[in-house]
Amino acid sequence: MRKLIVLATLLLGGVLVAGVAGATPDTGSATTIQLAPGTGTDPAASGTATLTREARSGLCYEIDVVGIGTPTGARISGPEGELVLSGTIEATGPDSYRLSGCLSAREVGQNRELLGGILLDPGQYVLVVNGSAGSLQGSVA
Repeated sequence: MRKLIVLATLLLGGVLVAGVAGATPDTGSATTIQLAPGTGTDPAASGTATLTREARSGLCYEIDVVGIGTPTGARISGPEGELVLSGTIEATGPDSYRLSGCLSAREVGQNRELLGGILLDPGQYVLVVNGSAGSLQGSVA
């Protein structure tokens, strides 16, 4: 049962494919989320997030942002709760940054209800990136 739960953990906007007994998750598949300025943020701010299912790392992400100052955090929020993405932050140019990292299989397991909710209805979930000068957001679906 535990193996089935781990294999069937989630689908993240088409990134993680639910496994069934005897199947393996689709690895290496990716989806892109376009990020738009949040309330009170410079309308010229923008970003793109790429979420990728990795066999060894669980879920990996690269989030490129510009116009929100230094990123202070990123999360996926929805009716089942919130998943904090706490990877590295690097400057890639003037006022542009990349957040990147991977959820471990353990983190995926600890958040299986939230990730299961994303599997069932990704349109209910939003990726939010906060920065020192604003925020960006985009639907996971």
